[in-house]
Amino acid sequence: MAILVEGAPGSYLMIGSLVGQRIKNPIIVKRFNWLMAGLLIAVALSIGVEHVWLPLTSLAN
Repeated sequence: MAILVEGAPGSYLMIGSLVGQRIKNPIIVKRFNWLMAGLLIAVALSIGVEHVWLPLTSLAN
């Protein structure tokens, strides 16, 4: 498992550089950035609800 964890950043770098060289259209990059931002917000809200809101409201009962 540790070997896989150590290899992850390098694989992300390699895949990112390969894909980045092929994407020349700035509109595609902008849409991808918006998609990733939306996913990041969704994950942040999910974590906030599951690990902050629900535990705090269960203490009040």
